[in-house]
Amino acid sequence: MTTLRHWLVLAPAPTPTPSLDISLTRAALAHGFEGVWVGERLAGDSSARLAALAAAVPAVGLGLGLVPVTARVRDHLQDTLTTLSLLAPGRTSLAFALPTTLSPLARPGWREALGEAADLARRSGVPVCAAVHDVSTSVAAGRLVDRLVLRGVDPETVSRVHAATRALPRPPEVDVWLDAAGGGDGKALSVLAPIVAERLAVPGVAGHDAARAVARRLGPSGLLGDVERAYALGRPDLAAAGVPEEFVRDTCLVGEGMSARVAAYEAAGATRLAVALHDTGDADTTLAAVSETALPDEPVT
Repeated sequence: MTTLRHWLVLAPAPTPTPSLDISLTRAALAHGFEGVWVGERLAGDSSARLAALAAAVPAVGLGLGLVPVTARVRDHLQDTLTTLSLLAPGRTSLAFALPTTLSPLARPGWREALGEAADLARRSGVPVCAAVHDVSTSVAAGRLVDRLVLRGVDPETVSRVHAATRALPRPPEVDVWLDAAGGGDGKALSVLAPIVAERLAVPGVAGHDAARAVARRLGPSGLLGDVERAYALGRPDLAAAGVPEEFVRDTCLVGEGMSARVAAYEAAGATRLAVALHDTGDADTTLAAVSETALPDEPVT
């Protein structure tokens, strides 16, 4: 059985409702998950969701992310950190998204912003994470934060980042955030292929650069060009159809056999796995498959 710590990634508002958030969080706790990440579309739109979860599920860890590191001025960031500290003292985290570029030319700007944000967060007692997308970015960000986040990558990417950051004075732990869908493989692949295609083609989507780096290494020749052309034509369905099944399996948790994939990420050096469900109607089955726990006999209250 894997010893990875598990978290759940809740979809950004406005789609979810408080009752759905609470139901999914309780289900995750029943399967051994220790916390949930709450996403946001606009700065500050997650406060009500976090407050509802903190009140309804007292034992759960709470994370806010991914927050663009340049999106909040100092006073706004301090307000966010104060809110996190008051809602759930000692059990909150904050994850920042770096600019979506692989270019080293952009790094001095985000590195300064991330350093200031990380110092402010630590003074507020809130651990800080940064979403990264390649080895050199991981090393630069890893000097400043407590944890690194890799979104939608394969185990080899995790292994490379883990090996490169072990030599840092304070090596960060590595989180992996993966999209997941349960049920039969065919159903799961049909749900996840559009998610992967969008991530490959659309700048600004969480995990965009990391996914493209994996595609350059693992994907068939022309994959990136094909999905970009399909999106340019307004045909995301064609983009999804063009993503090979194996690439979806390499970067997501698909249908059957999830436990083996989870173990592969742990062996690569991940210490925490966060799962974004894309079929909430089958949440119990998927959560159980990820954590290898039995389904509860009674609902968690």
